[in-house]
Amino acid sequence: HRAAFVAGGLAGLSIVVALGVSLWQTRVARAAHQRAEHRFDDARKLANSVIFGIHDELLRVPGTTAARQKIAAEALAYLDRLSVDPAGDSAFKIELARAYYRVGYILGAPGSPNLGDRAGALVNYEKAIAILSPLLQDRVATTEASRWTADIHLSRAGVLGASGRKSDADSAVDAAC
Repeated sequence: HRAAFVAGGLAGLSIVVALGVSLWQTRVARAAHQRAEHRFDDARKLANSVIFGIHDELLRVPGTTAARQKIAAEALAYLDRLSVDPAGDSAFKIELARAYYRVGYILGAPGSPNLGDRAGALVNYEKAIAILSPLLQDRVATTEASRWTADIHLSRAGVLGASGRKSDADSAVDAAC
């Protein structure tokens, strides 16, 4: 009986040790995940400030259209890479939609310095609306998502109206309301 008791004790000890190692590894993995999320947030904030901040500064400098086009293209490539991942909380999705809106504004918003690409502006406004639409069902994100969706529809209406597409512009205004 003594051998069975020792074997049982060793088995129990093995289970406790395995559980301890597992809990420790889970803690290490969570800490690494949190560090990675913080680094990603910092990188995203830096990219947004560099991309849009530099663009806004270049607006004041004559002869910088080519540089502004390059910034817009890089921003769009960055956003398209981010948008591939369906994960993300509501705040991230709203931020992503706002960035697409901003690129659309840079490309072709009438009444402001833009790059003359109205079709590109419309495409980016549509991407922003597509990101925000599912959030309109989320009680937490509804207010902000609704506000941005309305703003983007109004911007779409401006581009559509400036492009001579009055009925489409009217529909965009209706969608904003």
